Amino acid sequence: MNWAIVFLACGDEHIKEFNIVAKTINELNPKLKIIVGTDTPENITANTYKTIHISEPFNYNLKRIPIREALDEFNTILFLDTDTYVRNDIDFSIMNNISDGLYVDDIVPPERQDRNGSIEWIQNYIDKLNELWPHNKPQLIPEGRFILKWNTTEQRNAFIEMWERGYNWTVGTQPEQYGLSGCMEGFLIWIAAMDAGIPVKKIWNESETHRTFFQSMVHFASPNKKLNPTIL
Repeated sequence: MNWAIVFLACGDEHIKEFNIVAKTINELNPKLKIIVGTDTPENITANTYKTIHISEPFNYNLKRIPIREALDEFNTILFLDTDTYVRNDIDFSIMNNISDGLYVDDIVPPERQDRNGSIEWIQNYIDKLNELWPHNKPQLIPEGRFILKWNTTEQRNAFIEMWERGYNWTVGTQPEQYGLSGCMEGFLIWIAAMDAGIPVKKIWNESETHRTFFQSMVHFASPNKKLNPTIL
């Protein structure tokens, strides 16, 4: 099993969410490897393969840190946001045989991020992204769940290095969400994959097995929602 499930869990709310979803995964299959980056490792109560202490101020791009650690050991990862429910009937076996690529929910052009018909609210960020990646228009991928599989060490290194470079390049222009900086990091993930030669694939264009796998993971993307009682 050369793959791992990766999370970023910083702050009380996200740590509570992580402990919920990680406990579910442990109950479904205790052999699955869970890697989490967190600012308070002592509050992680679920069993993990590796817990990484993060001391930097919060930024959505901090997920690159546990992902980097995971890719040092594994050639395939499943990244999940903490506000995710994993259904009891999920079949993880697809992760053992998936082909190379970055598998995502969608691939979105910048203009679909408009507010009241304008992208002015993120224009400085988009301008910096165009400087970073002038080859074609950067695209946004949803960051809440994705699969990444690299084929060569060169691809792995290029992906991590470009994400790090892109993060530093766009500091000061990264949008905020819920008062926290670094959202829309999906643009940087897309650019990193392009630079590494890793194909970006919409999961919904793949096989029924691929689609069923993603449908077995419910991402809420809403503060505190997962902490409310929900029946799935």
